[in-house]
Amino acid sequence: ATAATAAPVLDQANLGPREAGYLVGGGSPGFALAQSFIPSLSGLLTSFQIDVGNHPSDAGIMNIYLRDTLTGPNLASFTFDNTSPFQGFISFDTSGLSIHTTANDEMFIVAEPGPNSFGTWWGNTNGYAGGASYFSIDGGASFNPNGDADQLFATFVDAAIQAVPEPVTLSVCVPPVPVVVL
Repeated sequence: ATAATAAPVLDQANLGPREAGYLVGGGSPGFALAQSFIPSLSGLLTSFQIDVGNHPSDAGIMNIYLRDTLTGPNLASFTFDNTSPFQGFISFDTSGLSIHTTANDEMFIVAEPGPNSFGTWWGNTNGYAGGASYFSIDGGASFNPNGDADQLFATFVDAAIQAVPEPVTLSVCVPPVPVVVL
C-alpha cells in the first residue's frame, strides 16, 4: 500500500499588490533581503515562490535560500539567473528536499546577490501580518528590520506528509550483581 498524500496547498502568502521594488545586489558584498513567515500547517514544504525581476541598471545572479533562522544554515539553496528580462513570481521546488514545516515555527526566505549583480524583489507596505521583511547591507551577514515593508511570496505545504521522528536510543544501566563463591 502507498501512503496517502494530499495535494499541496497555499499556506502563507503576500501576493500583492506590488508597491515597490526592493534591491538585491549592488556589488560586493551588496544588499540582501529576507522575508519571515510563520506556517499555519505542519507538513512537507513542497515549494515556495517569490516575485522578482530585473533591476533596470543591470542583472545577474540571485542566490535564494530557505532558513529556519535569519542568518543560520540554509535548509535549501537555489540560484536564479535574472539576466533575461523577467518580472513575476518564480517557483522553487523543495518537494524532494524533505523540508518540513511546523505550525507556528518561523522560517525565512532570503535573497542574496551574486557577484556584481542586481535584481528586484517586489514588496508592499504591511501586506503580510504573519512575518516581516529584513534588509542587509553586508551581503546577508547581518540583517535589520525593513520598517513596515513585506516582500511578495507564497509557500505551499502538503500537510499529509509529516516529518518522521528521529529514532530514540535508550540506555539501561543494570547494577552489578554480586557473585558468591562457595
